[in-house]
Amino acid sequence: MKSIRLLIISSLMVVAFGCSTVSYQYDYDPETNYTDLKTFNWMSVSVQENIHTLNVKRIQKAVNAQLETKGCKMTTDSPDFLISMHVAKEEKMDVRAWNYSYGGRAMLHGGSYAATTQYDVYQYEEGTFVLDFVDAQSRELIWRGIAQGEVRNYSNPVKRNERINEVVRNVLSNFPPVK
Repeated sequence: MKSIRLLIISSLMVVAFGCSTVSYQYDYDPETNYTDLKTFNWMSVSVQENIHTLNVKRIQKAVNAQLETKGCKMTTDSPDFLISMHVAKEEKMDVRAWNYSYGGRAMLHGGSYAATTQYDVYQYEEGTFVLDFVDAQSRELIWRGIAQGEVRNYSNPVKRNERINEVVRNVLSNFPPVK
């Protein structure tokens, strides 16, 4: 009975702590007048070889759509700001040690005591998505948004689109920044 309870508790802990979430960060130049930024264009896209080109297109489409909801429009004719995107992923490993014991009464009373350690190894891919907005005239960075977390490889393209849209929406939730 104790081992079943222990198995259930350790399984719940793996579920609770083993699933990583996406962390979001952003930074911006407080001197920039963000209300003047109405048009944009893509500048550069830096992507590792292990990133699928369809996902890069999905990300760009999601960024364009989110910026349009914020009143910005893509143009090749004298944009107010340029977008640079960096996407990378790498293999990660999370190792957790679970110590538990079982046996008779405490050692002082002559009972037996046994301890064991179980190791859970969780391999995953961690992705990093950096979105930079650069002033089109000065070419200086004015805003940066970053998402970092576990990459989930959905077999369904609809699910991939939904996940990418969610991440992009969260990255851009702080654009334009509230001063």
